[in-house]
Amino acid sequence: MIRNEVNSESTRQRLNRRPLFNLWDAFKALDKDQNGFISSLEFKQMLIDHGFFPSHKEVSNLVERYDKNGDGKVSYSEFIQEITPKSPQRY
Repeated sequence: MIRNEVNSESTRQRLNRRPLFNLWDAFKALDKDQNGFISSLEFKQMLIDHGFFPSHKEVSNLVERYDKNGDGKVSYSEFIQEITPKSPQRY
């Protein structure tokens, strides 16, 4: 579990250092139906588009990690909370 968190933080740090990375653009790219939320199906489709074939449980775990209020979908503010680096230390 700790290794997973370190890897997640490392990814957050790398994204944050990319000069052309924009959180709003990343969110919009995932929100295919443009309803202001990312659903489990949208997460799953993004993963499939990138060569990953997650199980239902893996997608559920991903949504659960991002979905802070437990409504089954990920808002922009929830997305930002998870994507923004948590540590000032660079990995």
